[in-house]
Amino acid sequence: MDKSKAMMIIIIVLLVALIGTVAFVSFYMMSFLKNAQNPSTGTPSEQVVQHLTPDQLSTVKLSEPIVTNLAAGLDGKTSHMASVSISVLVDMTDKKNSEAFLNTLNANQDIISDICLGIIRSMTKDEIDRADSQAILKKDVLDALRETFESNLIYEVLVSNIKST
Repeated sequence: MDKSKAMMIIIIVLLVALIGTVAFVSFYMMSFLKNAQNPSTGTPSEQVVQHLTPDQLSTVKLSEPIVTNLAAGLDGKTSHMASVSISVLVDMTDKKNSEAFLNTLNANQDIISDICLGIIRSMTKDEIDRADSQAILKKDVLDALRETFESNLIYEVLVSNIKST
């Protein structure tokens, strides 16, 4: 009788494990299929970006370059500085919403500057001098702006004139 009880317990444990595995795999596949059908549920940088022509875009250029100190790097120095020019491209294909959003961005350039300042200030001189620093800055600023303004009308962030000392 003890052998049959032990065998019954083993069978029950295996059945519960099998049911749990099937449920987990089913849930995972349903989530994957849902995200594949509706890409807007991903984060802004994960979404498929439609290619727009220059006449479908409007530019918000920060009036002054962002000039700030940089985080201490491997050399331990905290006296490094950076200067970066930032512009934001806005998708103007939806005229009604785009015009209002463009006005919002222009009225809130200080918020854009503050976001950029925080991101740049967290970088070290070594990071800002890397060959891919422009791409990293563009992505980080784009993600932060889209999250802050809760809009995907921000098409792209342009980063230029990166200088560090």
